[in-house]
Amino acid sequence: MTETQRIILGYAVITLYVLAVIFFGEFLHKKCKVEKVLARKIEHILTGACWLLGYLFFGVTYHNVLINGLAFIALILITQLRLMESVEHSDGKKNCGLIFFGLSTFIVAAIGVFVFPDLYPYAGIAYYCLTLGDGLAPMVAKLLKKNNPKLLGEKSLWGCSTVFIVCSLTALVFSLCFGLQLSPLFILSVGGLSTICEVFGGKADNLALNFLVYAYLILYHFGFIPDAVALMLVITPSLALLVGYKKSLTFWANLLAVIYLGLITYFVGYAGFTTVCTLFVLEAVVSHFAKGIAAKTQPKGKQQPRQFKQIFANSIVCLVFAFLYYVFKRPVYEYAAYTAVLAEFCDSIASDVGKLSKKAPIDILKGKPLPVGISGGISLLGTVAAIAAAFSTTLLPFIFLPFNLKVYLWIAALAFGGTLIDSVLGSAVQALYQCPICNHLAEKSTHCDTPAVLVKGWKIIDNSAVNLLSGIIIALISLLFVFI
Repeated sequence: MTETQRIILGYAVITLYVLAVIFFGEFLHKKCKVEKVLARKIEHILTGACWLLGYLFFGVTYHNVLINGLAFIALILITQLRLMESVEHSDGKKNCGLIFFGLSTFIVAAIGVFVFPDLYPYAGIAYYCLTLGDGLAPMVAKLLKKNNPKLLGEKSLWGCSTVFIVCSLTALVFSLCFGLQLSPLFILSVGGLSTICEVFGGKADNLALNFLVYAYLILYHFGFIPDAVALMLVITPSLALLVGYKKSLTFWANLLAVIYLGLITYFVGYAGFTTVCTLFVLEAVVSHFAKGIAAKTQPKGKQQPRQFKQIFANSIVCLVFAFLYYVFKRPVYEYAAYTAVLAEFCDSIASDVGKLSKKAPIDILKGKPLPVGISGGISLLGTVAAIAAAFSTTLLPFIFLPFNLKVYLWIAALAFGGTLIDSVLGSAVQALYQCPICNHLAEKSTHCDTPAVLVKGWKIIDNSAVNLLSGIIIALISLLFVFI
């Protein structure tokens, strides 16, 4: 067989195979009464063979790009003209995910052929993570729906577990077949990243999963992915899903927390990952038990998940100084980053534990009793908890850093000092409102579904702004100490 004949045969085989897959899905839906979502996912999985067929017939040539481009055009026509009922959503809406699927596979194939031809197997890993991981997840979830709790939105335990396992196995198989020599930790991290893309990708998960996994593989090949980041990607999906299950954070706050943890890990390595991750877990545990104890003696109010701006305010200062450390490699910036995040942690501990005090908190500036939960107040119990938290958790970064007693004591002192600065700012400038109906003091501008009256502070300064200002002040003081 000549080269031309082999290429023509390749186009014919792949085209006929794709048509057969589409008509098979349509047959399952119309004749066998299979649900649209299952028929669509079966087609999704079966199209996985196209990458292998393209590689066998065309090798690493522009024909792989062309065949993916033609498939992309075909998917646009099928979706926009509603030619196949089985690929539509159950509510009858057009399936934009199909277009994203075609677009992502076309672009990744083009980059793989024209930019990184020697690394084309990485495009295959991304392709099969998309077709198999994303395809099998809802099928397994539906099969095991009786013992399959929803963790974040519509994402379930077994569905997310399927993505993690299938995508990790995909990376393992490609590593063995193509001699990629991927480390076990990195193979698992591919599964972790795929799970994150599946969980947070939403309607664009077909784009996110394919692009991000492929980019991650390329960066790893050129040495831009440290082991600390790989470990973070293995662990983070479980934390994000647990947070989603407990509804501790909103969707976007949860996503921001994942990005924050990833960037901190990339900038400062294992020390940053261990510190931030441990503080996150400790804060969640303390908050859970504190709320459980408080519920026995105090009126039970509705707990609101933390918002995007709260996570941003609590993380941005640490992130900026971690980035400065990454650029300039000066320990002073790393110490400032840890000081900022530890101060935020100690303030949260003081607040959670302080609410258990039998005595009302005292306004730190005026010395008058305050209602529980109003910023600016301090209690003996909360203060002791903050001191204990500061001097114990400041040891975390020194698990990986050379221990320096003076630096440790200064960071611990400032971590506790951040609690006091936060209270001072809360008392002096944070907005406080009073409800005109029930006279209740609140930190939000509405109460009893009625606009509240500002009685103290500035409207633009809420609790998130106070946390941000406190973090900036503490980090700057930390820098001043080290420079002096």
